[in-house]
Amino acid sequence: MIREVRGVGLFCGIEFCAPRQLRLRTAFEAFRAIHAGLFGQMVVMNLFERGILTQMCGNNFMVLKAAPPLVVEELEIDGFVTRFKMLSN
Repeated sequence: MIREVRGVGLFCGIEFCAPRQLRLRTAFEAFRAIHAGLFGQMVVMNLFERGILTQMCGNNFMVLKAAPPLVVEELEIDGFVTRFKMLSN
């Protein structure tokens, strides 16, 4: 469901797209029909529950913005990637 990852350094945007599998796409489209930003907010809340603070990018509800603090450690970056991968499980 990830279309593109873009950015500079650790400041990045992760753009999502509709899933290819019909089973997942149906649920995805249902969320979008309720509110365009509902899917993105669910991603943000899931990451927050795992200790990662992110937000959706401006008015594009399909781009997740990750901007770690300047004092971030490599272990914390690895933790972000691991927790982000957990969303797909």
